[in-house]
Amino acid sequence: MPRDVRSLRISFVLVAGLCLDVRGTWAVDPPPVSVSDAKAQLSSADASVRAEAACRLGQLRELAASAIPALVAILGDATVIGPVECGMSPWLRQALLAKPEEWRKLATSPGREASMALARMGKAAQDPLIAALRASVPRARANAAYALGEIEPRSIRVKAVPSLVDALRDDEEEVRDASAHALGEIESPEAVEPLLGALRDPAARVRATSAWALGEIEDRRAVEPLVRALRDAEAGVRRQAAWALGEIDDPRAVEGLMRALKDQDAEAREQVAWALGEIGDARAVPFLTLALRDVDRDVRSQSAWALGEIDSPSAVAGLVTALKDADAKVRSQAAWALGEIEDRQAVDGLAGALKDEDAHVRSQAAWALGEIADPRAAAPLAVALKDPSVEVRKQAAWALGEMTH
Repeated sequence: MPRDVRSLRISFVLVAGLCLDVRGTWAVDPPPVSVSDAKAQLSSADASVRAEAACRLGQLRELAASAIPALVAILGDATVIGPVECGMSPWLRQALLAKPEEWRKLATSPGREASMALARMGKAAQDPLIAALRASVPRARANAAYALGEIEPRSIRVKAVPSLVDALRDDEEEVRDASAHALGEIESPEAVEPLLGALRDPAARVRATSAWALGEIEDRRAVEPLVRALRDAEAGVRRQAAWALGEIDDPRAVEGLMRALKDQDAEAREQVAWALGEIGDARAVPFLTLALRDVDRDVRSQSAWALGEIDSPSAVAGLVTALKDADAKVRSQAAWALGEIEDRQAVDGLAGALKDEDAHVRSQAAWALGEIADPRAAAPLAVALKDPSVEVRKQAAWALGEMTH
């Protein structure tokens, strides 16, 4: 009955100004729409009507292939509107109407909706989208790049790689950013060298997206350049580089990541701790143990998780100390890590944690004691069978059962 409560944090890039599809499934089938009617609506004076029509055409997928030229023609339409109703579940619509700030976050445009629609139409839309990378309107080029990274089936995406690589040199930041994102979605090794060059782009968001893309591709050629990116002037780039290094999982990154645990940005330090846990190299234990005293609770929690992943007895003393952290999340993560390491040196500290004020910490401590299965924990676990929390009682019973195996 093991319980893994690791505070795993994986960063990702959501390309600003591009497509965000938050539609749920319909409680009932959406009303039917004809291709000819929807195509006519793409020319409406009302931007909401244009966006809704694009979305409806996307739902028809290849059946609406005749609309591809008209959809490509509005890729540059950046008129901002609220989220379209097409495909949105009724409960989500009601939730958004009750929270105007969330409604604004999900703003879209006809160009965005056209981009998503074209991606759904598959192979028939691919060549027109590649051609649209040379459109005169920057937003059209950016939306075309996005669609090329999302087009289905995935097997055909690689055809666009050379054109997207060229687009990494576009004069407009948003186009370079969207192209880097698309290359990350395609995950082709052919994109590695161009993306390494994009780590030096003058725009921070392009550098960050390129780092993310390299993490998606997971090619070891990127390790040393990404380690250098851990020293980028922009925190967002450093965070994304750390995430990518964790994804690539190469021990050559460990020394650079250990240094980056001193980054001035807390989110970057948290991401570095996650990456070190993913790589699982014991050289990081002393650095992560120090990070258990970081001023930021998320860094402390992530460091505890990482130490559990590395699974080294040398981390036990620091984790036992972390059982007394001021933050319950950190205490719970420390208990989980000690259960992963399964070292009897942790028994006394975990037995003490069975009296923690937080029920989740107590439950996690009981689980850890079951993993270690040291008879010394039987008495405190028996007491925990009377805990006011049913979850703690269940976990204590499971732990006691483990000791009889």
